[in-house]
Amino acid sequence: MTTTTTPAAKAPRRIPGPQLPGLVSGVTLVLGCGLVVLSLHGDYGTPTGFDAPWNDRIAGLAAAALGLVRVMRKTTLLAATTLGAVLGIWLLTAPMLVDYGFGVESTLATGADVVAGVAIASLSVLGHLHAGDSTASSGGAEATRDRARSRPGENRRDRIGARRHG
Repeated sequence: MTTTTTPAAKAPRRIPGPQLPGLVSGVTLVLGCGLVVLSLHGDYGTPTGFDAPWNDRIAGLAAAALGLVRVMRKTTLLAATTLGAVLGIWLLTAPMLVDYGFGVESTLATGADVVAGVAIASLSVLGHLHAGDSTASSGGAEATRDRARSRPGENRRDRIGARRHG
């Protein structure tokens, strides 16, 4: 028994080079885990109440969860971008809002939060812009929806003709 594959049944061709959506998810996940580990083992100075270590643990867990949700594709792009941007901006401003202090003891916490915040926020926004560009260059949302509905042995022109005449 021989099987034939139709062009529609083939796996989609991947563009060579880095894939930005996977990069955004992976970096968000790694930075979140890094913040948690750093907050547990880094020298953050003398802890006082809700301060840098607790902020980094909670924000790190949130970033890791966002990265996992993005990897599993269990969220919309807009929601993931919004959460990533908000989380990144929080990490960027937390050293001033939570008052880490600006001494030698807070340098590690401040530096880690600023780097993670800038990376998460900017990659989230760039990932969203990249997805918008790839949708626009592939014919927009309607073409993407049509490709998702395609059946083996049927091409897009046949479906469009069937809609107009049917």
